[in-house]
Amino acid sequence: MGVDAFIKEIAKDDDLLGSIDTAPDSVQRRRVFRYPYLSEGETLEKHEGVRKYLLANGYRIAEVATDYSDWAWNQIAGQCAG
Repeated sequence: MGVDAFIKEIAKDDDLLGSIDTAPDSVQRRRVFRYPYLSEGETLEKHEGVRKYLLANGYRIAEVATDYSDWAWNQIAGQCAG
């Protein structure tokens, strides 16, 4: 996914969260971003482009100290839910 498409997804999700949580401090509280699968992009252009957007829009980047590969359970969880 390119930088522009990724940023559009972030903005779309933020709009959705903003429609659910309308408290005065909700913007500051919800603007914490964790990269999917902890991947910040496979190129410097993607890494810097998204990071620039996040910082310009008041996001804090969620640092992760341990990766338990929770994504590895997605298929099993989907089978249980469906």
